[in-house]
Amino acid sequence: MGALWGGLTGALLIWMGAKFFSVTHERPVLWLANGAYIGMAVGAFLSYFYRDDREIEDNAARKGQSPKYGRDAHWLEPFVFGALAYLLAFLPASPGLALYVFVVGAFSGVFAAGASHFSPDRWKSSRLMLLVILAAGSLLGMLSSLLFRQFAGQFRGRYWVMGAIAGFLTYLATFLRGRSLARRQARA
Repeated sequence: MGALWGGLTGALLIWMGAKFFSVTHERPVLWLANGAYIGMAVGAFLSYFYRDDREIEDNAARKGQSPKYGRDAHWLEPFVFGALAYLLAFLPASPGLALYVFVVGAFSGVFAAGASHFSPDRWKSSRLMLLVILAAGSLLGMLSSLLFRQFAGQFRGRYWVMGAIAGFLTYLATFLRGRSLARRQARA
């Protein structure tokens, strides 16, 4: 149900904000679809964490303790990592393009969040897995950069190279943060 409501909310937010950003006027249906798609992912994550949080709270209440959410309290961070990594890598020259880059970066952060949250903790200590995850993040960043083809002339470099850098940075920040949280939880 969360994916459905997230999709509707995402599309509604794009529809409401479209009047403020001219870049959305060129392909409004694609923007609405993008908002719905991102909203569905966020809604699914919210539903998962809502159920997970209630279970943590119920278990703590049965034991007479305060709930401890652990790493789950940090699940939104990869969205920010993605948005900032994409803004840093692409350095957009206009507010409309910055919004576009921000949204695609946050979307990339959704995948990084899933990869981090649902991967085994032993992977977070492996240098080989770090390299695999960074390679996958770079590839996904390069693929996501295809969304910027129409803006190629507005960037200081090749959009696909900047996309690979953005994906690399998104997955690096998410991986390092996940490893730090996993180690902290293991010590506790």
